[in-house]
Amino acid sequence: MKTTLWTYPWDVRDVGAERAANEIAGTGLQAVSMAATYHCFDQLRPRSKTKILTASRSAAYYTVSSDRFDGPLAPDLSDIMTGAEWSDCVDAFQKAGLGIVAWTLFLHNTHLGSRYPDLVQKTCTGDLLTHQLCPAHPAVRAYAANLAHDIGAQPGVDVLECESLSYGGYGHTHFHPKVGLDLGPGGRYLFSLCFCDACTEGGQSQGVDVDALRDRVSAQVDTVFDRGQPISTPPDELIESIQGLSAFAAWRDSVVTSLVEEVTSASGVPTRLLAMGERETSGLDIAAVASALDAVEYLCYTPDTSQIETTLKTAAAETGSPERVGVGLQAYPPASTDVDTLCRAVETARSCEVGLLSFYNYGIMPGQNLSWIEKALGG
Repeated sequence: MKTTLWTYPWDVRDVGAERAANEIAGTGLQAVSMAATYHCFDQLRPRSKTKILTASRSAAYYTVSSDRFDGPLAPDLSDIMTGAEWSDCVDAFQKAGLGIVAWTLFLHNTHLGSRYPDLVQKTCTGDLLTHQLCPAHPAVRAYAANLAHDIGAQPGVDVLECESLSYGGYGHTHFHPKVGLDLGPGGRYLFSLCFCDACTEGGQSQGVDVDALRDRVSAQVDTVFDRGQPISTPPDELIESIQGLSAFAAWRDSVVTSLVEEVTSASGVPTRLLAMGERETSGLDIAAVASALDAVEYLCYTPDTSQIETTLKTAAAETGSPERVGVGLQAYPPASTDVDTLCRAVETARSCEVGLLSFYNYGIMPGQNLSWIEKALGG
């Protein structure tokens, strides 16, 4: 089973790249998954002298090859650290015998979405989800392929790890949410559907009357806004009951499937995918994309081993093999309240014969928790 530790490059730099690399290698881990691009954040940093770090925009941390990006979209360079510092971290990890996974955020990008509002997802009510670029737009797809190519070509990168390579949902933003009603699972799904120009044209190409569909979806969402009653009907039932939605949903799935294939082809290195978000909302059909990927990773941030086991058995069925399944565990509370809890989670993953085990996250967890990982791995 392959093992890796997620980390932020700025934490590695601030702790000291050589020291961090030796600490991680000493646990028995085989690789690090280091952020090459990332969204904006507020981070509490127990391992660093500066305990709070804020990044106000989505940015790239690696050395961007600007000539690869010939469309309107290109990664914004970080003001937290330089690409040369990112490369220094890579060098330190390699010297310590660790493999390099480039953890990459693709379409969840508030900076680019705010700058190019015509390229983001658009709700049935005409509102823009500025945190989420739309995967159906040709310029967005070109950006994703260019980003994969650029990062895959970076010296030392062994694997590309993809996050937010699908449709995104309403609610996952980077601002203080002010919400006075419950949309319900069905309402969240309907309000997350994209009706931008690219999605409208794409749906119409499949014979869907997208204008009429948008009116039907909007009418249901408006009922929630008017009455405050959530739509409890699950998304899969809504897809079958709302005229035109089944064909539209199938087209959305094809958009994401083809985008994953294009990114995998462009990367030039083995590619992994983080399966995040609800199935219908994301448009991510795991069975359709799994064969092209090194692994599909499922986050199991819970102390409940029965839940972990259920998730991983379902994942094995979706991907076609447990060898293609990766499991993400948190090496700190609340998912791992102590070392024994983490050990049980790891043992459950091993019993499911998954191919990849990843731990979150070097810069977030207390220093002692690296010893938890070492013990869980049998060190």
